[in-house]
Formats: sequence, C-alpha cells, structure tokens
Amino acid sequence: MNLVCYPSYCAGALVCDLMNNKTSKIGNGPVDNPESNFFKINCIGVYVQKVYDRKQWDKIFNTYNSIEWSKNSWVGTHVHPSAIHNLHLFDKVINITDIKKISKLYRFLRLVNIEESFKDDRYMPSLIKQLKDTFFDHSSCINIEFDDIVHGRFVSDFNLNLKHFENWKSKNPWLYNMDEYLVSKFNKMFEEN
Repeated sequence: MNLVCYPSYCAGALVCDLMNNKTSKIGNGPVDNPESNFFKINCIGVYVQKVYDRKQWDKIFNTYNSIEWSKNSWVGTHVHPSAIHNLHLFDKVINITDIKKISKLYRFLRLVNIEESFKDDRYMPSLIKQLKDTFFDHSSCINIEFDDIVHGRFVSDFNLNLKHFENWKSKNPWLYNMDEYLVSKFNKMFEEN
C-alpha cells in the first residue's frame, strides 16, 4: 500500500486518483475519491496534523493492507509523515508540501472558494494564521510542492492522466483566474500574522 500525505485543500484526492489511474467525479473543486480519505483521522482545522488516534490508524492499516487490491493502491491522510509511527510499512509515500508562499495562496484560494463561509473577513486572520503552519519536506518521501501540482509539473513529471488534470483545473478556476481582492487580503494578512 502507498500513502499520500497532504495538508487540507492541497489536491490529495486528485493525486490519489492520478496515481491509482482513476477518474473520480470532480465537484466544485474537490475530487470525490474514497481512497484519499482512508487515513483521515481526527482532522481539525487547517493546521499541520501531527496527532492522531494510533489504534484507529492501525486498525485501518491492518484491514486494508490485508486486502489484495490495496497492495498497489494509493491512499491518503492529512497527517504529516514525520508523525506517522509506521511510515516505513508503506511501499511508497508522496508528501504534498506547501513550503512556498504561492502554494499557501493556492491553498487559501481553494479553501475560501470551496467553503464559501470562510470568505467572511471575520474568519480570514485566523485562517491565514493556520495556513502559515507549513507541511514541510520529509526525507523518506517523494516530496511534491502544491504549486507543482497546480501548474501541471507533477502530472508531466510522472506521466499521469492529463485529461483528468485538465478537468480538475476547470473545476478549480479560482487558481488560474485569481480574485484580486482575495489575493490582496491574503498578502496583507500573511505579512501581518
């Protein structure tokens, strides 16, 4: 079994789809992919998740690792790889990072456009403070910056399904035609926090 570790709103479901050679339905931004949810345990906010229920994790791991179809499958989690106690038991691990400010902006734009209520100015300072918590590289992983996913470099580097990626792009138009008001709010608050 293979694992995709990713911060929320950083296209982890798309990556699971692409790596599994699937074309799940894409709604208003998110990909409806069950594999990307396998190891989402105790997700709270958009901070980097480093705490999770290990008993629940082990139960899920043991169940799916014993099923033949899961052997080469890619499944997802919001837990950072540095916190995963049995990371070495996965065959391969992709870690989607948001080290660059542009990746954090893309993440912010996905969040506020998928979850419209976060466009309210009351929530933005707290949201941007949480987004400053970075999903860093990990030495045991294939590290991919979110910016490389948004711009298609990940798809071309790994020779993945370009048509599915183009469909995802069409469902995430705010990443390519950015709302200047939201960009300026992000930049201003990012510098202040």
